[in-house]
Amino acid sequence: MTQLPPPPPPATASRKTLPATPPPSSDFRTAVIKNHWNDPPKKIFHKNTDDEDVTLDVQEVSKTLSSKLELCKSTFEKRIVDDTSRRIGTLLGELEKKELSNDVVKSLHTLTNALEAKEYTKALEVHTQLMTTQYESHGNWIVGLKRLVDLTEKASA
Repeated sequence: MTQLPPPPPPATASRKTLPATPPPSSDFRTAVIKNHWNDPPKKIFHKNTDDEDVTLDVQEVSKTLSSKLELCKSTFEKRIVDDTSRRIGTLLGELEKKELSNDVVKSLHTLTNALEAKEYTKALEVHTQLMTTQYESHGNWIVGLKRLVDLTEKASA
C-alpha cells in the first residue's frame, strides 16, 4: 500500500502563520512617482510680473506699426492698404487700451523689432505663432499684421 502525503493545512491557518512582509518595491500600487513624464513644469503656474517693460513696448510697437503702415500707404494700392490700415487700427486701439496680454505684447514687440531689422522671416515666424495661439480672440488684426509684414517686405525690396 502506498502512502499518501499529508493534507495541506487549512486556508485560515496558513494566513495566520505566514510572516507579514511588505509588498515588493516594484508593485505599482505602492509606487511613488516623482517628476512624471507628463507633469507640467512648475514654472508655468507662476504669474509673470514683468509689467514695467510692457508699457514701454506698447509705445514702441505702436510707433513701428504706424510708420510701416505709412510706408505702405505711399507705395501700394489704396484698397489693400485701407483694409490693412483698418485692421492695424484695431490692433493699435487694443494696445492703447491695454487689452492685450503680456505674451501678445511681447510677441508684437519681437515682430516689430524684426520688421525694423528687415528680418521678415523672423517676423513671419512670430506672426505664425500668434496665428496659432491667438486667432480666436484677435483674428481680425492678425490677418492685417500678416499683410503689413508682406507689404513692408515688398516696399523695402
